[in-house]
Amino acid sequence: MNEETKNISISLHYYLQEAGVHEMDALVHNICERQVLNMIYYLSKQYGFDVKVDIDAKEEGGIIDKIRVFAESAAFLIILEKGVDMMFNSEKNYLENTKSRIEIAEKIKDSQFTEEEVEALIGEDDALKKFTSSYYKHLSTEDTVDRVETTLINNDDANDSITFTVHKENFQDKVVKQKTQKTITSIAAT
Repeated sequence: MNEETKNISISLHYYLQEAGVHEMDALVHNICERQVLNMIYYLSKQYGFDVKVDIDAKEEGGIIDKIRVFAESAAFLIILEKGVDMMFNSEKNYLENTKSRIEIAEKIKDSQFTEEEVEALIGEDDALKKFTSSYYKHLSTEDTVDRVETTLINNDDANDSITFTVHKENFQDKVVKQKTQKTITSIAAT
């Protein structure tokens, strides 16, 4: 990464139900964190951007993950913002995907896209839905977590941040229901 590198921080704060409780299941935590990292690296690979991801030191006061993403393209940070929006905004309704995903992806590579185009592309991406679903499926098994608050911070402008909160009663809304496949069996008459 060079001196032109842009970076953004994603803070994940897991609020715990009981006062005085400062722990959660480590496996659930790591599976959830892996889904966020999967989303970041997937977006990077999908749209052809090089990124570097670091984790900041832990702090007291609950379980707070701080993930710093470095990219040479500001376009990737906009894409990542929409990915985080998809994963953590419980009230977000995505646009219908009325444009060709390939056409929008090309515009992203050329940094000539609208926010609505990125939203349409990200909102219909099955891999991102899978990461989001897995994140909340595992997090919902953790009894101590009351809600997760995510803050996306533009490190070039500390006043530019977005915060999303998803309460435990809404975790299942983010889990994609398993699609059932129909099996057709043909029986030949003899």
